[in-house]
Amino acid sequence: MEAGRRMRGVSSAIAALSLSALLFAPHGGAVAQSYDESGGLGYRSLTPISRPVSRNDDQGIRLGQFVVHLGGGLATGFDSNVFFASQKSDLDSSFLFQLMPTLRIEPRNPRLLRIRSNAQLMWGLYTAENQQIQSQGGIELLADNSLQMGATGMVSFSLYDVVRRRITSPGYPGEETQDHLYHEVGAALALHPGGADRTSRLGFTAGLTGGYGNDRWNKELDLDAQLFLLGWTVKYHFFPLTAVYIRGGYQMVWYETRERTTFWDAEEVLPPLYQAFAGSPLINVNSSPLRLYGGLAGLLTHRVNVRLEGGYGFGFYEEEPSFEGWLGRAEVGLSISRRTHVLVGWERGFADSTFTNYYAFHRFFSQVKVDAAEWYFGGQASVELQQFAAVDPPVMETASGEIPLFNQSEREDPLLSATAFVAYNLTDWLRLSGYYTLRANLTRFVVTTFSGDGLEQYRSQGDYLKHQFFLATEFEY
Repeated sequence: MEAGRRMRGVSSAIAALSLSALLFAPHGGAVAQSYDESGGLGYRSLTPISRPVSRNDDQGIRLGQFVVHLGGGLATGFDSNVFFASQKSDLDSSFLFQLMPTLRIEPRNPRLLRIRSNAQLMWGLYTAENQQIQSQGGIELLADNSLQMGATGMVSFSLYDVVRRRITSPGYPGEETQDHLYHEVGAALALHPGGADRTSRLGFTAGLTGGYGNDRWNKELDLDAQLFLLGWTVKYHFFPLTAVYIRGGYQMVWYETRERTTFWDAEEVLPPLYQAFAGSPLINVNSSPLRLYGGLAGLLTHRVNVRLEGGYGFGFYEEEPSFEGWLGRAEVGLSISRRTHVLVGWERGFADSTFTNYYAFHRFFSQVKVDAAEWYFGGQASVELQQFAAVDPPVMETASGEIPLFNQSEREDPLLSATAFVAYNLTDWLRLSGYYTLRANLTRFVVTTFSGDGLEQYRSQGDYLKHQFFLATEFEY
């Protein structure tokens, strides 16, 4: 009898923790391409240091009209909060190793046809003896490929393909991970008199981008989606490095599963909890969001650059609630010298949410980068307030009375994020680096997901504080 009671308690806790993972899972919106540039034309990295190790154009393996750069990195680090646990609970920390092979392909004479490829794998290994922590390791992937035709002419056409696989620990100790694979393919058509490479111009330019995205998550999260993406921009350069513009973005988001709270066996082990969410289930709602902007971007002086834009957005969710409201972004950058740049800004927008249909956000951010010959260092920080669409809290019936499962109907999550890095090139192909990241959620939102005979409640906190430190050796030929 006692053993059976303990097994029911364990099963109830598992059901509660699984539900917690759903409620505090990352939002299921696409990690979509920027509408301002096609995929593959920039440099992305799995680490905060967004610059290749190789700094010499003579390096690389020459294969016909292309140059192949092979590289890799080995890092050791520390994670202070592997499972994004609340500060009110015990934290699981661990040292870890990361191994990252890289491959870059660039054209030697990029006049008519440009093919670029950037591929990175990152294998992470946690060294803690705890098997649950060890299970959080795995392989992350970034593959960013593009083909551009007519870059030096008036009209160019580009194709891009981006693949990104992320591994994130769930919000509770366990051997599962939250795996996220996003794949996007698309095309871009651009009009740019004088060629796309011109850094200054006068007159009109325009661009149109279309893409298809496939968003895949853990099966039990039920967040898989398909996306159609369309973006457009028209600019008028009234100064060589300053333009006014209008731009827009339209998406169609189709989720493959509507209801997301039925995979766990709460109906058997915790009927009151199951009945509460049966009446107010977590659901995915398809949408066709539209965002329209107008603004100004470019240099005010030879040292100060700005971006000021305002717009309006529509969520167009198939079921209420749906977002409709103003959008905006403001940035001011200062080039202290040719190698030192500082940026501060603010943004308001909206995005999909796994908790309700959407959340609106205000984000303040800053960035600094210093390129001092062999030294390269900088950082970025942001403070964001996410305001979720209101919901009716589910109510669980127990012998002691009704228990609201949410402590508030209007959830707000204040998020903090910061990154700092420093890198030193020992040679043109070898670099030493170190970086630190901070992630925090200061929310007061609480979910009650377990009640044992009406005597004890299990409360799932969404707040967390996570520090990560890394030291790395990187090379690229």
